[in-house]
Amino acid sequence: MKILLVDDHPVVLDGMSKMLASVLPADEIRTASSVTECTQVARNYKPELVILDLRLPDGSGLDVCRFLKSEYPNMKVLLFSGSPGIVQKRDLDKSGADGWLSKNSSAEAIVEAIQIVSDSGTYFPDSDSTIKYTNNEIYISPREKEVLALIAEGLVNKEIADKLFISVTTVDSHRKNLLLKFNVSNTAALIAEAFKRGYLQLG
Repeated sequence: MKILLVDDHPVVLDGMSKMLASVLPADEIRTASSVTECTQVARNYKPELVILDLRLPDGSGLDVCRFLKSEYPNMKVLLFSGSPGIVQKRDLDKSGADGWLSKNSSAEAIVEAIQIVSDSGTYFPDSDSTIKYTNNEIYISPREKEVLALIAEGLVNKEIADKLFISVTTVDSHRKNLLLKFNVSNTAALIAEAFKRGYLQLG
């Protein structure tokens, strides 16, 4: 996989590059430290995945993400930040990001996020305190909406995976994220809460 890392801190770029190089071919990783450099490398290198710092010296990662997704619809983007600030649901929605990573994430979590996003999934762990939702809104990605609808139809993870052409692991991750987001502990409660909030419709 061709990956572009974007961060203005050399230590972060070096550490992430070395970690990813241990599980991916080193020549498939490029780095950038600004919005300008990011757009140039993205245009020339055409990465499959961009891991993008939320705050860059010459712009916002959210704006860059929005630009990349509009110019390269198939490019996956993971937002990446160590900031304790709040990311609003509407901002994530508008950016088109495929996932969110904290800079405090373990190597295992980062690799898991990359695998899920590469498999057309999304990675928005609600346990990350930097993500906040307002007005009782729950952020549901397009893929999570598909999984939720199929769960409501009574399909099990293997059937959902086959239908959406994704892995069972990805489906399981979506299911767990949905339970967390709706603050429920089982499938029946998830479906009931989704209907109550309007995320599922009868008929």
